[in-house]
Amino acid sequence: MLEYIEKHDEYDCITCYQEKRKEKKLIIWLKERFYSLINKISEVPFYKNASDFRLFNRKVLNSILEMEEYYRFSKGIFSYVGFNTYYMPYVVNERLYGTSSWSLFGLFKYAFNGIVGFSVAPLKLATILGLITMLFSLIYLIIVIIRKGKKMLLNDVLQATDNYLNSKTKTERKKIGQFFTSKETALFMANLSKCQKENIKVLDAGAGSGILSIALLEQLNNNSKIKSIEIDLYENDEQIVKLLEDNMQKAKLKIEKLQNYNIIKDNFITKNKDNYNEIYDIVISNPPYKKIGKNDIESTIMENVIYGQPNMYFLFMAMAERLLKDDGELIFIVPRSWTSGTYFKKFREVFLNNVKLTNIHLFVSRDKVFNKENVLQETMILRALKTNKEQKDIIITQSYSNDDFDNISTYNIDYNICVEKENERYVYLPLDSNDIKVLKTINGFNTKLQDIGLKLKTGLIVDFRNEEYLEKNASINNVPLLSSIHFKNGVIKFPSNEDEAQYVRKDNRALLQKNTNYLLIKRFSSKEEKRRIQPAMFFKTDFEEYDFISTENHVNFIGSIDNKELEKDLIYGLYGIYNSTLYDKYYRILNGSTQVNATEINNIPIPKENLIEEIGKKLQTKENITTEICDSILLEAISDE
Repeated sequence: MLEYIEKHDEYDCITCYQEKRKEKKLIIWLKERFYSLINKISEVPFYKNASDFRLFNRKVLNSILEMEEYYRFSKGIFSYVGFNTYYMPYVVNERLYGTSSWSLFGLFKYAFNGIVGFSVAPLKLATILGLITMLFSLIYLIIVIIRKGKKMLLNDVLQATDNYLNSKTKTERKKIGQFFTSKETALFMANLSKCQKENIKVLDAGAGSGILSIALLEQLNNNSKIKSIEIDLYENDEQIVKLLEDNMQKAKLKIEKLQNYNIIKDNFITKNKDNYNEIYDIVISNPPYKKIGKNDIESTIMENVIYGQPNMYFLFMAMAERLLKDDGELIFIVPRSWTSGTYFKKFREVFLNNVKLTNIHLFVSRDKVFNKENVLQETMILRALKTNKEQKDIIITQSYSNDDFDNISTYNIDYNICVEKENERYVYLPLDSNDIKVLKTINGFNTKLQDIGLKLKTGLIVDFRNEEYLEKNASINNVPLLSSIHFKNGVIKFPSNEDEAQYVRKDNRALLQKNTNYLLIKRFSSKEEKRRIQPAMFFKTDFEEYDFISTENHVNFIGSIDNKELEKDLIYGLYGIYNSTLYDKYYRILNGSTQVNATEINNIPIPKENLIEEIGKKLQTKENITTEICDSILLEAISDE
């Protein structure tokens, strides 16, 4: 090397390089990748396989010593000083002694220091990533500001509503069925909308302070496909109208796609009595929950959906459906009661013939749906689509309360399983595959109580109406009054130790019934009780001294339609059916109420009479008549059928 540099004074430095490396293939491949990479990203040239073993003159040495590099990456330093260098090929012989001190990790570390020290690529990458991060942060900040502004609008409405609530008593609001929607519920309902039309007309039937409307308008405003929105809001409470006007003025300023709003200070039902025009793309509402008389003007206008006691909430649903365009959405929060029961049959027929249910949300809690109201009510949120097209399934969701929408259970249920096409048009609400199995099993039976000459009726005595005929002590002028306090392990134990009137005077024959065999079922239970259907057997032989008995209004009883005496096997069989988990679960799917309705029990399919009697015979052979025993006998009987 010395000889060569003396002969060639044009070179300031001589270094050697390996023409052929004698190393492991992985090491060779990694080094080739290193030289390829660093020559692409560095402005300093790196000669492939160059050695650190070099000979250079004083000029090169002085230049190297002037450099203040912390990481002494020699290959980079030699190239960086930029003197004329001659690269001399050489062959490395195998080591005679020892091994290399360079580990794979050490080589990676050495290469990394070279890339960092002699390339601006990491700085460029860091700069680019920093700019991208800053850009995304800026976008996110804008989104947060926008969302915060929108939330501030809804929060302003909620705060104003709270102030209003504090100015009125609950009794005052209850008189008109006025219960306001919570923020969480309003947002959930608004997000149910799937409307994609460019120009949308919305109806809020019973707008209150505008909580639902503003939640929906903000949701629609975020949809890029929607260009303009108009909304009609019905509210006839003079005190709340002023608040509604203030809130909608704020909305008009902050929701850019809101072209127009119209507050109608009138009764929603009476105002539209002659209106059969399909006007609205979306109807959203928290309607009034209020029973009215059959002769009230709203009832006469909506008589086509009324049977029995009308309630304003389902009249609002019926009228809203009438005003809805084809493929329009109906989004309501209402009691669950309309899904079953005789009083709602005509409404269900009309409503379910014109719309298809797409979404139903249930609340586990009965008292945590309306904030600060302590309303005890089985409540549901529903979305329906006005269409004649077949609906494949219904999305059923469930949360504990109105502030628990982040913890939702979701189920997709076949539409034909949930919505009865004929008969009572019940809406069943199963929540899993087990519920579906229960529905299929019982709905597979073709017999009902009336088919075998039976009927469930409600007890005769209403204590506050018939108080003058009630007695606490037995006498020759009294007969037993059976009530829920006499239910003990599936049979009637009379009298009870309770300090209550347990007898009825014979004076009023209308309050008496024949002493014969019955199956009694409690009419009421608490939400927390394990069972909804709670039966007990009554046999006349236990009360042979009486020709008559009576039943209290809080119990139902199954007896013969033509006053025939029911055989013991049949009574036991009926007990085995209604005390089973299968039938209790079925009733819970059908009716979320804690009340056991006589009409619904009469309409629930049951096995054939001979099978019921067979169940009864088997049950009589058991020492206990627990639910578990009833389950075993019933499932065995229907599986053999």
